[in-house]
Amino acid sequence: MAAVPAPPESADWNVADATYLTMMVPHHAQALAMAELAETRAEDRRVLALARSIDRGQSREIIVMATWLVDHGLPEPTQDDVDSMNAMAGAAGGMVGMLSPDQMTALAAADGADFDRLFLTGMIQHHHGAVGMADELLAQGEDVRVTEMATDVIAVQNGEIRRMEDLLSDL
Repeated sequence: MAAVPAPPESADWNVADATYLTMMVPHHAQALAMAELAETRAEDRRVLALARSIDRGQSREIIVMATWLVDHGLPEPTQDDVDSMNAMAGAAGGMVGMLSPDQMTALAAADGADFDRLFLTGMIQHHHGAVGMADELLAQGEDVRVTEMATDVIAVQNGEIRRMEDLLSDL
């Protein structure tokens, strides 16, 4: 993935804002891929309901994030960028929270209660990564709208982490 160019001097955003959104789009895309697997593999109805909720919320967020990038003259992340981020997850220092290709393969191969446990464990890891990225943006970003998006990610995903931890302990 190419580095984000510096904004014009008159801009009310900085490289941290654009980098956060450029990385969050493929990060969310992996969560959608995980949620899609739940449709045919989840056993527990609560896991399926959670996966559907994650899919709805993060699908909308991807649209908002990609629109911000395009509106600011930056490229919308492509499927190649998503694939690159997924590959990075398997490398040392890869994208925080992303499941490695091996973890995604194991999740795709699982079914029933095994899937439910792998899904919850993986999505907790994934959400912790997204929260960390959002925390970093809050410390470095300048754009008010991007800050609001990051704040929403923190609130929603921390709530989902608690819910997933409760589900995991109940399985």
